[in-house]
Amino acid sequence: MGELHGDISTISKNQIKAIEALYDYRMDFNQFASKELLREMARLSHEIDKEIAVYINRRGIVNSVSVGTEKTAPLPKPDGRRSLTATNGIRCVHTHPNGSSRLSQIDLNSLHTMNFDAMAAVSVKDGRPETVSVALPTELYLSFDVAQDETVKAIQSAGKANIYGPYFYYDPALDQIMLMIRENDRILKKDIFETATTDDRAILIAIETPDSKPVGGRSEAEISLDELEELTYTAGGIVLEKISQKRPNIDPAYMVGKGKLEEIALLRQALGANLLIFDNELTGTQVRNIQKVTGARVLDRTNLILDIFAGRAKSKEGKLQVELAQLKYTMPRLLGLGEELSRLGGGIGTRGPGETMLETDRRHVLRRIASLEKQLESVKRQRDVLHRKREKSRLPVFALVGYTNAGKSTLLNKVCNADVFVEDKLFATLDPSTRMFELNTGQYVTQALMTDTVGFIRNLPHHLVEAFKSTLEEVLYADVILHVVDASDPLAQDKIAVAEKILGDLGASKTPTLLVLNKMDLPGAKDNFLRIDHRCPWVEVSAVTGEGLDNLYRAMAQMITEKTVSDTLTVPYRNAGFASFVRKHALSVQEHYTDKGIEIAYEAYQSAANRIKAQYESLVTEQ
Repeated sequence: MGELHGDISTISKNQIKAIEALYDYRMDFNQFASKELLREMARLSHEIDKEIAVYINRRGIVNSVSVGTEKTAPLPKPDGRRSLTATNGIRCVHTHPNGSSRLSQIDLNSLHTMNFDAMAAVSVKDGRPETVSVALPTELYLSFDVAQDETVKAIQSAGKANIYGPYFYYDPALDQIMLMIRENDRILKKDIFETATTDDRAILIAIETPDSKPVGGRSEAEISLDELEELTYTAGGIVLEKISQKRPNIDPAYMVGKGKLEEIALLRQALGANLLIFDNELTGTQVRNIQKVTGARVLDRTNLILDIFAGRAKSKEGKLQVELAQLKYTMPRLLGLGEELSRLGGGIGTRGPGETMLETDRRHVLRRIASLEKQLESVKRQRDVLHRKREKSRLPVFALVGYTNAGKSTLLNKVCNADVFVEDKLFATLDPSTRMFELNTGQYVTQALMTDTVGFIRNLPHHLVEAFKSTLEEVLYADVILHVVDASDPLAQDKIAVAEKILGDLGASKTPTLLVLNKMDLPGAKDNFLRIDHRCPWVEVSAVTGEGLDNLYRAMAQMITEKTVSDTLTVPYRNAGFASFVRKHALSVQEHYTDKGIEIAYEAYQSAANRIKAQYESLVTEQ
């Protein structure tokens, strides 16, 4: 017997058993729906005061049953799509406890979005079926964008669906619908994959709590939804609707509260959405509950970002980092349902209860996490070797950092004459890229290195920060940080603060920083410039047009020439190896041997001087 879908929380066990028995009904080849099935559906629908929907395939087998509110039953996407027909080979028959078989907008939209053979509504009165109305798709309807028409009348008058009936439920004419379905096949027969789309149609949802702070005159939830829309677009999805709800706190079971979630379930069917994306991070229980009520796939912001990163990762290190982040995200959300939680036989002779499948899954995940961390540690050692070689060359290093889609990769390409991948989407850059270029300091021309790093974002998932720590730490090896900002963005100041916080968490807040106000050629950039807090040296540029690049070069040269520092340290002879450490990091070194130890005078870039000082202080502490 199949599983019963939908909201069954208020239904007794006996009623559930009776509804599940609908799976036992079989239809003849030319029978649309048997009178016995319709009578039993009507009786049960009246008894529970909810809609009941059954999904019948071309062989007359009921392959799915669901229940819903008095307004609608949830329509989970059934299996059964066939490759050589314009429809999926499934007809949906559902009850209307309100006594009318009139098809609603949601019914007709579901006919389209789920490619049903037919959508039928059965009116119920006093526990008995009365009439049946049936809608069949037309060729025009199959390519219909549900967001354009808002009423059933408009749909029918435009020829997007043919509606038949109402028939009395016992009328033999109802079975003629099967002939019409097969005729539709003949007319519309084509390869379904020619017109299929992989785009997810999403509804975005955010919660605004009392501790949410407005930014630039807009609510935090509104700003987050706009950013979530960009993330959805980057992932290849289509946003149909954005919903923000004010709540005193987050609902621990449903995130938005069950009443609001039922409204979202209705909206999902009306718009033809197949995906719900929440801006707030969801627990495993919340995901399960939301899917159960809405019948849609459910993601949260972190999940969406991880999906984007998985698609962007090209290097071995990047793929390892993404997989590690995904597993750490998945670990606390592993859900075991029904028989999946049953005990495995354990011990010799099957003694003992063994372990649950959930425990087994977690054990496998933990083993994989340990393996990935070991591989990434090996990659980190290789990266450290590369850093030591760069330090030995003593070339100044500039790290491009900033909010995602600020134009960092475009600037790298312009300065270094490189061809790093650029796209007007979030997180176009995932793997760090380092290129060499010539920098004229005014006194001499020197070779220098510029590193492009992954962009930052509001509420950057901590799983990503942990997994990408070795990549993000590229900024710690930089002599100068070039903080690239989209000056045309009205929220530029807020995004600067987000990036500065992440840099502080990484331990790079003391590295000399040049604020690069990019995209100055775009409308609004000049006005936003006046609102930006310039707490560090800054320069205005356009990486696309090249405007202001000469000023950028001068500022970069000034920072590496002015930031070299000189110092003198005295090291005991028992720590003579420290002198070798200084020689590796300093631009110039002079050593004098005295009674107290080795007196080391050196000149170095500020970042290197900081490392020397930190190493020296650790020696002093040990003594």
